[in-house]
Amino acid sequence: AFEGKNDQAIEQLKNFATQNDIQYWILVFMEIDPIIEPLKNHPEYKSVMKNIEEGFWKNHNKLKKSLEEKGLL
Repeated sequence: AFEGKNDQAIEQLKNFATQNDIQYWILVFMEIDPIIEPLKNHPEYKSVMKNIEEGFWKNHNKLKKSLEEKGLL
């Protein structure tokens, strides 16, 4: 994105969306990161960000359930 290669940046975000260990702070800072700003006009940006966020919450809920079952929460 910094180099203006928005299509390639979106592809990298798609790859990132497949990760299972996304931290919440990444979601927060991606929204305010000035380097990401040019991508917000890309036609695929919203769907990619939605996938990243859904992946985070899916893993969050899975971890929460596991900790509750173990009596740790």
